[in-house]
Amino acid sequence: MKLTTTLTTGALSLLVLAGCSLKKIPQLPEYDIDAEAAYYNDILDAIGDDSVADESLDDSVRPHVTGPTLENMTQRKFVELDTDKSGAVSEQEFLAYYERRKSEDKSITPDVLAAKIARLKAEFAKYAGEDKALSKDELKALLEKEGHRVSGHRRKHREAEAQRKAEEQRRSGGTDDSTHTDDRGGRGESESGRRGRGRD
Repeated sequence: MKLTTTLTTGALSLLVLAGCSLKKIPQLPEYDIDAEAAYYNDILDAIGDDSVADESLDDSVRPHVTGPTLENMTQRKFVELDTDKSGAVSEQEFLAYYERRKSEDKSITPDVLAAKIARLKAEFAKYAGEDKALSKDELKALLEKEGHRVSGHRRKHREAEAQRKAEEQRRSGGTDDSTHTDDRGGRGESESGRRGRGRD
């Protein structure tokens, strides 16, 4: 009986400790972490595009710049970027993340990459201040304030993608969805057909 009680007490202690750890380091579901990574990547891609600098917040962005999600994202990204564990993110560490991500992108010419790096350095300096390093709070400010630029960046790309699909449909004669049947079992009508009927 004494052994059973000791084991049970030990197991409960482990559960309590595990609970405390979970509270200290909040975990997000995998899909939220993926969305978080996409948000940060979009920040880097949008920097330097002045046409998207003053956009209103997009619905896909708003959750990332408020409340616990912003806190969690800041914590994880800070740990990821601070590779030398100095307690601050240097310019080199900030740029290294982007350079690693773009190293296999053959569409980026050296001139384009150099121009992008210059814009990233300017953005880094804006948030890092005189010490030329990002503290956790300064990284949080960057993640929050760049949400407007990410919103514009995403809208711009959605519009470009919609135009690309429309062009492909025109080139194919609008036949891809002309035989579409809707979920109610009736005869569906293609989007191109509806647009054409509206012009009659």
